[in-house]
Amino acid sequence: MLPLLKLAADGHEHKKQDAVTALSDQFQLTEEERSEMLPSGGSAVMSNRIGWASTYLKKAGVLASPKRGYLKITPVGLDLLAENPVSISSASLERYESFREFRALKKTKPEDPSSLWNLTQITPPRTPSVPHTSNCGRASRTKCFRQLNRTLRVSLSEPSSICW
Repeated sequence: MLPLLKLAADGHEHKKQDAVTALSDQFQLTEEERSEMLPSGGSAVMSNRIGWASTYLKKAGVLASPKRGYLKITPVGLDLLAENPVSISSASLERYESFREFRALKKTKPEDPSSLWNLTQITPPRTPSVPHTSNCGRASRTKCFRQLNRTLRVSLSEPSSICW
């Protein structure tokens, strides 16, 4: 997190993707390391790590997001850097109330969605039969996609499935 905060120390807005490139350069990552994907295959490891670092720093109030995909240091972030920290960890961010609140939200168990139906005294809509997509081979993927779309259209057209 510290390298990301130091990158933003100039007070300018930085594109998150530019931060990924700059920090990859700073750490002298090879092309192979830069393109390494998460096991899920959803995103590159470095981009994911920068994303989490920026989320934590924003939740602590040391970074802000002036617009989507951009980062900018805050006065609180400048104060933190003035302390010349050796590193920044989630434990060191606990001193900020906004970060503690964020962490507390993550630790709370979400309410059971079925209990929401009892609050409104509406019975949940019936669950339509949906094809099991893992059985969809390459040849039948289009067929499964069409079936899922049909099922969704039917489900959404039923009055009981609309949430008010």
